[in-house]
Amino acid sequence: MEKSELTRLLPKNSSDVDGARAVLALGYPTVAPVLKTLFQWLETSGSDVELLMRSFFASLGEPAIELVAEALSSPSKPARKAALLQHVLPSWPREVLAHIEPQLKALIQGYDYYGLDAWALKLLIDKD
Repeated sequence: MEKSELTRLLPKNSSDVDGARAVLALGYPTVAPVLKTLFQWLETSGSDVELLMRSFFASLGEPAIELVAEALSSPSKPARKAALLQHVLPSWPREVLAHIEPQLKALIQGYDYYGLDAWALKLLIDKD
């Protein structure tokens, strides 16, 4: 499927559950061309669409490693990091999490409003 076709299927807003379900039903690797756009929904603070994306990325695992590593290393987007640490990454197997262990350890060194340090530490402890 062409990227332009996939783009037309993307959710139009944070309540567009039907749009989100339609594109996610195509599965991976079909949605690979719009994976980064789907990933951006993980910063919408628990919107209906974000809840679907959390489940999708929790089950996706390794194909999202680069996106997750980049997001966890970013100096911004704490809401996305919180969604990843609390709702996505706990579902990933230890061998996949090993790829992002440096980013998780770096988060432990900081402190912020979202408690990312505590969530990263919990994830590392739970998966050890």
